[in-house]
Amino acid sequence: MSTQISAHITEVYEKIKDNVGKVIVGKSDTIDMLIVSMLCGGHVLLEDVPGTGKTTLAKALARGLYPGRDALIRLDMSEYLEKHARLHPDEVALVEINPANQPEKSTTWREYNLIEAAEGQRYRREMTWRDFDIRANRFANLLLSRGVKRGDKVAVLLMNCLEWLPVYFGVLKAGAIVVPMNYRYASDEIKYCLDLADARMLVFGPEFVERVDAVLPELTGITDFFFVGKEDECPAYASLYNKMVYYCSTIAPAVEISDEDYAAIYFSSGT
Repeated sequence: MSTQISAHITEVYEKIKDNVGKVIVGKSDTIDMLIVSMLCGGHVLLEDVPGTGKTTLAKALARGLYPGRDALIRLDMSEYLEKHARLHPDEVALVEINPANQPEKSTTWREYNLIEAAEGQRYRREMTWRDFDIRANRFANLLLSRGVKRGDKVAVLLMNCLEWLPVYFGVLKAGAIVVPMNYRYASDEIKYCLDLADARMLVFGPEFVERVDAVLPELTGITDFFFVGKEDECPAYASLYNKMVYYCSTIAPAVEISDEDYAAIYFSSGT
C-alpha cells in the first residue's frame, strides 16, 4: 500500500472513527470507507459508488466473503437469491405440493407439508437454493440467447409450480421486466394484457394452451413462446422450457442492474 493511499485511509478513518460499529453512508470515499470498515469492524451502506455502482470489493464484502465483517449494500432482487445460494446451497428453498396427484385420496393438501419426499412420488417436488439460482441463471441466458434486451417484457402465465420462481428470477437476471398474468384470464384478456404490456415473450403452462391457441394469430408482438410442461404436450409454435434451459450456462449473465430499473408489471383485478 502506497504512502499516499495509507495517508488517505488514515484521513478517512479520522472522519469516521467515532462511528465505528455504526452504519456509514459511503459516497466519494466509498472504497476507503470499506477498507477502514473491514479493518475496524464497522458497517458500510454503499450509495452512489463511482463507476458501475457496485465495485468488486463492495460485492465481495456485501456477499459475506469476509466472515465477521458486515457490509450493507443495495442489492437487486436477484442478488438476494445468489446470496442464499452461496450461504445455504443445499437447503430446500422451494416445495411444490400438487393435490391433483395425491396417491391417497384421504390425505388433504394441507397435510402434505408433513410428508417426506420419497423417490418416484411426483406429488411433491423440492428445489434447493443452489438449484434455484442455477435454473434462474439458465433461463436468463436462454432469454439473452433469444435476443432479450434490458427493459424487454417477458410475460409469465403459469399455475403455481416449482418452475414459477426460477422463471421469474431468470427474467430479472436478464435485465428484462417480468409480467405475471392471472391464471383466470380468458383468451381475450391474455391478448389484451400482452398487448398493453408490450410483452415480447410468453412463458406458459399446459393449462393455458387452448386459451393461447385461440388468439395465437393476433399475438404478433410475441417473438418467442416457452412451454413449461411435458414434451408431448408442447405446441408446435413453442420451445420446450425444460429442454432448452439445459443447453444454457449455469453462470449468472453479466447484466448490470440498477436500483432504478423496472422489475415487473402487475395487472390488478380492479379491486
